[in-house]
Amino acid sequence: MNFVDAENYLLVKQGEGAKEELFKLAVHFAEKSNTVLYISSKPLKSLPAVEIPDRDVLKRIIFMYFEQIHQLTGKLLELHSFSITPKLIIMESLHEFKSENSDADIDKHSLAISALFNGMQYLRRQLGSGCTSVVSVDSLRSNVNLQTLVDLYYYKTAIYSLDSIFNKDV
Repeated sequence: MNFVDAENYLLVKQGEGAKEELFKLAVHFAEKSNTVLYISSKPLKSLPAVEIPDRDVLKRIIFMYFEQIHQLTGKLLELHSFSITPKLIIMESLHEFKSENSDADIDKHSLAISALFNGMQYLRRQLGSGCTSVVSVDSLRSNVNLQTLVDLYYYKTAIYSLDSIFNKDV
């Protein structure tokens, strides 16, 4: 699979290292005058140690926080009504979004990814060009069934480092 064709990425990492890398990616896209939607289950306590060359870069990164997976899914289903059109959507730590019924976690996580992909299709039509999503999961702390997500949504995915996303023409 050619990297240029891939637009949805599942980042599987261990530990807290992904948060800083994802924030670097958000800054990288925003530096190129792109709008970035950064979704997390809790607010950042402080900005990661990332060099931000211009204060306006942070204005192009929109942070959204949802504690519950159903809140996240609801907002993703509204992507078509957003007044902004993000070029990059980052969903940090999918495994940290809480579910009311842990028995149905894979259903709820699958629904959230499905809502994301549906919104991405709309955004691609709006932008007339590519839109990228990166969803991260901690393989050690995750209650997300990774193999099911790969089988359902990321089956065409090759393995990339975040460096290859940085090098993508945005």
